Amino acid sequence: MKPIQNVSIARAVSLALLLAGSAHMNGAFAQSTSHAASSSDQDRELLETITVEAERARSVYTGISTTGTKSTTPLNETPQAITVITSDWMEMQNIQNVEDALRYAAGVKTSPYGNDPRNDTFFIRGFNQTTSGLYRDGLTTPNGQYGNWRSEPFALERVEVLRGPSSMLYGANSPGGLVNQMSKRPTAKPVANFQVEYGSFESKQAGFDLGGAVNADETVLVRGVGVLRDAETQVDFVDNKRKYLMPAVTFRPSDKLIWTLLGEYQVDELGKANAYPTRGILLPNVNGRVPTNRFVGEPSFDNFDRDQVAGTSLLTWHLADALTLRQNTRFANMKLDYQTVNPAGLQANQRFFNRQAVVSKEDTDILTTDTTLEGKWSHGIFDHTVVVGVDYQKKDLDYRIGMGTAPALDLFTPTYGVSITRPAYSTFVDQTVDQLGFYAQEHLKIADHFVVLLGGRYDQVERETNTAKDDQSEFTYRVGLVYLTDNGFSPYVSYATSFTPLFGTNLRGESYDPESGEQVEVGLKYQPVGKAVSFTLAAFDLRRQNIQTADPNDPLNTVQSGEIASKGVEFETSYSIGNIDLVASAAYNDVEITKSNNGDQGRTPFGVPDVYGSIWAHYEFEQGPIQGLGFGGGVRYVGKSPDSTNTVESDASTLLDLMASYTFGKWRVALNGTNVLDKTYVSAVFNANTYAYYGNRRAWTLGLNYSY
Repeated sequence: MKPIQNVSIARAVSLALLLAGSAHMNGAFAQSTSHAASSSDQDRELLETITVEAERARSVYTGISTTGTKSTTPLNETPQAITVITSDWMEMQNIQNVEDALRYAAGVKTSPYGNDPRNDTFFIRGFNQTTSGLYRDGLTTPNGQYGNWRSEPFALERVEVLRGPSSMLYGANSPGGLVNQMSKRPTAKPVANFQVEYGSFESKQAGFDLGGAVNADETVLVRGVGVLRDAETQVDFVDNKRKYLMPAVTFRPSDKLIWTLLGEYQVDELGKANAYPTRGILLPNVNGRVPTNRFVGEPSFDNFDRDQVAGTSLLTWHLADALTLRQNTRFANMKLDYQTVNPAGLQANQRFFNRQAVVSKEDTDILTTDTTLEGKWSHGIFDHTVVVGVDYQKKDLDYRIGMGTAPALDLFTPTYGVSITRPAYSTFVDQTVDQLGFYAQEHLKIADHFVVLLGGRYDQVERETNTAKDDQSEFTYRVGLVYLTDNGFSPYVSYATSFTPLFGTNLRGESYDPESGEQVEVGLKYQPVGKAVSFTLAAFDLRRQNIQTADPNDPLNTVQSGEIASKGVEFETSYSIGNIDLVASAAYNDVEITKSNNGDQGRTPFGVPDVYGSIWAHYEFEQGPIQGLGFGGGVRYVGKSPDSTNTVESDASTLLDLMASYTFGKWRVALNGTNVLDKTYVSAVFNANTYAYYGNRRAWTLGLNYSY
């Protein structure tokens, strides 16, 4: 195993200490929540937005998360690194998708496949979490062969990132972590917001967010969110169009019961990301460099049409002062009609790109339900919070795939409009996956200084593909210890495990064991009482094990002796005091294939950089002649990442983002720009001899909001 380079650790830690120092600026702070009622009301409505705000309404800081424990828990009492991206954070940066919201989160690499309007793609702690790591309101989202569920960010209240293994609470998952997207809910306080935007690449968008109480006693609340988008992208002929509607109603018949129903309807008409020949955007090509806007598909043939429909029930019932039942259920359907002309290799003249036609039709249904019972009680110096639960998900995926030939494309003087025969479907898959899990967790606070977190879970997973059936089961757990000091520092240590099912059998007919993950994490959190300041410094050793690899004794067989190790150090801070908001992060990540029979032992997996760093700051004048004027900016640094053979690396990139806004009365106008210096860079390279991906070019939006 290659050692962690001391110079890289020093660089990461130095940046962490520098950013930590900036978090000690003085300022007044008052703590509140989005529901300014009694503390008991706040607890009863824990499934609604939970934020901690500064003197003014805006804040990038919150000291509470529900994702890390499935209970309302202060961040400094959770022995695992968590990032909470608030709605104000998202508004300041005017994010256009959830992937964009993660750009300033520690240990997360976004857009590994370049500018792709189809899916939110991201790595956490070196592992690709795109298909297994996206959750909505604590429930997993559908994914298929080519398309995944993509949430509309205008409908989200916040996004929470849990780093490291999460199977103890959420079941089957890759060990890097997960992203939990929290929907906007109805509130008693009236909401009325209208938005129009225009931006680069002919982007046009309109949206509304309306809601409030229906009756005088505020027992029925409603809310509706809608978005209409018509946009192009940095690549010719690649569109990004959306129609979206989310109606919601909340019933509060008593102070003990809150029941929210959410509906969701979304239609996307998109194009696909372009993979370009590595010898043409990263390595020299005798014909020059391929332009960043070059489309390698066929305009009259390519399309990516996705329909998403969902109904969600979120119920919280306070059975007694110390006993709460929560029941969350969602049914979702995702349909995909996809056809494209894919690249199939660069010809010897380095000018013509071979292509193949691919067609796919997918239909995915998923039913997910999670029921928890939370009990809280105290005796002597002990404060208990116990959560026991059962969750179930049933996923039905029906897809068809066909592949055929397509003419080659001249990358430097392309000619489109050629005739392509739509290939017939040749692969037919009807797959059903059932997962049932039982879990229990104890959050024990001792003498207001020690926190012990213990949790265990048992899962049973069954899969039926066409006529083949198989099943797997696994036990996962998490243990952690936190010490709470009087001055706001909280050192912690934890150990957590995860599992990912591997179905099928080897050549001898033996069933595969699930892939497993394990992590040791030690860290230090700082969350001073009475100040909207927090930071987390974490070090981790994460292992993904039982990976399939070649059998050295039989080239036709596979064995489960593979392993990938991920070690690293992360720092993150958020700060909202006075007129200043600041978020910053730094991370060093050493990822290595430590066991393999495939000839890649000792390599770093594709697309994983070793160093990340970012800082974002915002200031707004709140009095004087320029009251309401705000401005901000951020710098993002992502280090080089290797290809799958570790022979070439993608570019290291330093990108500048800027914004300015002006609020006057009920109006707010904002100008946001990303990569404002328009740096051209390669975000990742899959293989030196095949494909690589351009990063996002400069983009800007001018938005006007009217709220009353």
